Amino acid sequence: MNTAFRLPALLLILMATALPVVAADAARPDWLALATQDPQSRALLEKAIGKLGLKNFDDLLAYVKVCDLSKVSSTLTGQTDQSSQTVVEYATEAELRSGKEPGDYFQGRLAAEQAELHAHGARVIDVHPDYVREQFWVDPSICLRAGMAPMQTYETFIHELTHLVETDQLADEDMLAYVDFDDYALQTILAPGSEVDAFIAGTAAHS
Repeated sequence: MNTAFRLPALLLILMATALPVVAADAARPDWLALATQDPQSRALLEKAIGKLGLKNFDDLLAYVKVCDLSKVSSTLTGQTDQSSQTVVEYATEAELRSGKEPGDYFQGRLAAEQAELHAHGARVIDVHPDYVREQFWVDPSICLRAGMAPMQTYETFIHELTHLVETDQLADEDMLAYVDFDDYALQTILAPGSEVDAFIAGTAAHS
């Protein structure tokens, strides 16, 4: 099962670096087939393909890898990597002199940036006459531990997919709202799509 607390971003980056990927079968794997047959898991799959803008369940395979996680942790069964990127686009002198609204000349440029980043969502942070700042949610990935039994892989997949689907990658987080580290840890694991939700979903899938 996954770690109980969300680890600091830098540690997660270090953990996710250079994980050896094990080749998977070209056919639909057992864990995905199981997910499509269970109503609750199927509903989660539907939300996932909607959030990622995919056409069908099999397209999710592009975001899931079977990895050797033993070098990261002896007990870690899965890991979800999600990140966002802030982009600043500046207006040219000609655009500023054109008299157009900022949205007119920034819209196409941000759309191109979003496509290049393989972004699935965006949030405008600032709009000024001479620049716009926007946050993009970029391609996520799910890593499943190699060598697990089909049911354990299925449970882990649903656990990790819950993180991907139910977490708002573009949400602002006010660190001053927490009383102390214990309060932060508690609120983090109770947040939508975090460890409690993922544990419940994974356990229900296995039962």
